Amino acid sequence: METAQFGKNSACPKYLTLSDTSKWSCMSCLNADCGFCANAASEFQPGACLADTKALKSTCHAQHRVFFEKGCPSKFGFLAVVLRGLYIIAYAPGMGTAPWIVNSEIYPLR
Repeated sequence: METAQFGKNSACPKYLTLSDTSKWSCMSCLNADCGFCANAASEFQPGACLADTKALKSTCHAQHRVFFEKGCPSKFGFLAVVLRGLYIIAYAPGMGTAPWIVNSEIYPLR
């Protein structure tokens, strides 16, 4: 539905050749060397799979949408930052690299 709003000539060529386009997502669109114009309501809802041209990119931006060319939006980005922080907090009070440093310092170089 979203892709049809931009017209048939605007859609990604590989997208048009498929019979079942309901399974396409942002990643499958970018893997086909096309651009993904996100839904105006939310970046995470289905959007439009368009040919990757400057004209379509500006049309997408004119409708207050986001045009993705290199990567798709993800809900898990914040989770990765939180998990990294928890790892650092759990690792900090431990011995960490101290056994390796002490081991190399107590033996003579010869």
